[in-house]
Amino acid sequence: MGADPQAGRAGRLSQRRRVPGRAGAQGLDLEDLSGDRVNGCPCGRAIRPGDRAHLRAVADGRSGLGGPAAADSAPPPDLPAAADRPDRPGVERAERRLRQEESAQAPPNGIRASLTAGDARCSGTPGPRRGRSGRNAIVTSRGLTLAELAKAAGGVVRGPATLRIRGVASVDEAGPQDITWISHERYAARLPSSRAGAVLLPADFGGSPMPAILCHDPNLGIARILAALAPPVPQPPPGVHPSAVVDPSAVLGEGVAVGPLCVIGPDARIGPRTVLQAQVFVGAGTELGADCHLWPGAVIREHCRLGERVVLHPNVVIGSDGFGYHFTGTHHQKIPQTGIVVVEDDVEIGACSCVDRAKFGETRIGRGTKIDNLVQVAHNVRTGAHCILVAQAGIAGSSVLGQGVVLGGKVGVRDHVVLGDGVQAAACCCISKDVSGGARVNGIPAVDNRQYLREQAEVRRLPEWSRLLKDLLRRVERLETSADD
Repeated sequence: MGADPQAGRAGRLSQRRRVPGRAGAQGLDLEDLSGDRVNGCPCGRAIRPGDRAHLRAVADGRSGLGGPAAADSAPPPDLPAAADRPDRPGVERAERRLRQEESAQAPPNGIRASLTAGDARCSGTPGPRRGRSGRNAIVTSRGLTLAELAKAAGGVVRGPATLRIRGVASVDEAGPQDITWISHERYAARLPSSRAGAVLLPADFGGSPMPAILCHDPNLGIARILAALAPPVPQPPPGVHPSAVVDPSAVLGEGVAVGPLCVIGPDARIGPRTVLQAQVFVGAGTELGADCHLWPGAVIREHCRLGERVVLHPNVVIGSDGFGYHFTGTHHQKIPQTGIVVVEDDVEIGACSCVDRAKFGETRIGRGTKIDNLVQVAHNVRTGAHCILVAQAGIAGSSVLGQGVVLGGKVGVRDHVVLGDGVQAAACCCISKDVSGGARVNGIPAVDNRQYLREQAEVRRLPEWSRLLKDLLRRVERLETSADD
């Protein structure tokens, strides 16, 4: 009788080996397909059961192909016996992964952990690895010395300048290869118990139990250190991906990168070095300036204009129709939205935010403005330079924001309202009328913040006032009764 193919498949399943790794929550699935070797390493190498150090290095993304694991790593534990592990389906998945990696012809001189894909994959250079503390932060594999970080932060080193740092973490979570920071004296009490290898401190701060970088603005300094330590952001190479659709009349500047499944419409113009990640849509006649970065799913509809260094995060929509209808008595008649959106230089817009096109004329976002996720900017709104719009804020049509306006989370602004320069609106307030420049408002409806705080203090005393009022009423009733007698 011939061999039962299902029995053979079950036999292979029963010999599964699994190496849990930090590269993904599911670890690496490794199939013993021949009885004496495992063809499951994502780098394409045929691994025998004795090559556990290599498998662990691949799972952690910390060593080169076939090379030794990092010197600071602990020896990996023995793999559990096959009989002690429950079987899970997935032979085809492991085989498919192996074929994909072999077909990619990944160079065998380094390993990069692909954290977004949840597995380890080869690339030509060593990539970022996780810190020794087991946090979920991505850190550089090489790290930088304190002297290099001090130069980036604009500070001076106190202690060994050659100490190498690989990541940034909070005071409580930092490990020996991390740098932490203290920006306020209320956090200083935590510093003696921190395991951080170094700390970024204000220039006038006293002693510290670990080496330090002293600078005048620790918050700005730590931002610069994060930028220095951050690994490169994955992006498509310059050129047009074969799956992208680019109209012949579109003009692409030098060094433009167009990712998979992008669509660029007729007469669109893309500035030099702009990056379009996967599935970006650029409508007809749209103009994008130099050095923009559009993340997957971003949509810029027809004839809208983006300045230079604009960042659109996933699923941002620029130029959708404004919400305009006229009720005829029997139905809502749509009002055509014939205007455009203009986004000025250095604007960053968070995921799933929408900026509607104007009914006529333009909706304009001022230069340097930063917009959080899930923000709605309606038709014909105009914002000044360097505004901050926090998550779930909504600005109704034809409102005008001056320079440096800050709207906290869930702030609502009604239509045709004018906010002066520097207005700050606290979270969840509702602005129903014009606000003069420099004001701070709070509440529903929004009023001056000091007035709001006084009113809230009185509101909290209402139960007390209620008891006093009831007591007075009882006393008045007793007095009236006595007078009648």
